Amino acid sequence: MMKRCHRWFLLVLICLTAPPAWAKKAPDGSPTRAIQELDDTISKFRTGKKLSAEDEKFNRDLKHTIIHGTFDVRELCRLALSSHWDQRNDAE
Repeated sequence: MMKRCHRWFLLVLICLTAPPAWAKKAPDGSPTRAIQELDDTISKFRTGKKLSAEDEKFNRDLKHTIIHGTFDVRELCRLALSSHWDQRNDAE
């Protein structure tokens, strides 16, 4: 019984002290690296009860960068409108 406890303790200790696999930077151009870069960008988001106007503008710009840098918004709209897409003009 005691040996089993020691093994579990050792396993937990290793898991808690070893850096997680996702903490390592993936190779450039890989899907994993793209998600890591997105996570890095999201971590810059400013939070708090009372944000200054500058912080709010920063957050708006960051959201715009994330959305337009991650998704093809035009393609998402085309897919969402499906058969109605052809009835829309560029301004819409």
